[in-house]
Amino acid sequence: MAIIEKFRIYANAFESAVQDEDTPEAYGGWSDIIKQETDLLEMVKKMVKNKDNDEGRKIAVLLCKAKKESVRYIADKIMKREKFEFEDRSSTSL
Repeated sequence: MAIIEKFRIYANAFESAVQDEDTPEAYGGWSDIIKQETDLLEMVKKMVKNKDNDEGRKIAVLLCKAKKESVRYIADKIMKREKFEFEDRSSTSL
């Protein structure tokens, strides 16, 4: 099974969701929302929006050791230059 990933930017949050297991018995994965940590939120949003340039990669290097697994996950993807899409829902608040 291929890993299914969803990344969404909201006006006041960033959401990550990854489904990495799909068996007849269960679905598996994880999700995370960054909302209350406003400094981290702004850095992650800037990193994702600039994922294909030097500015995004510099932020990814800074965040690769972050406490949150979801931040490390997406920073790692950016540092490896892996392709991924994100939904810009910045006109909506959570």
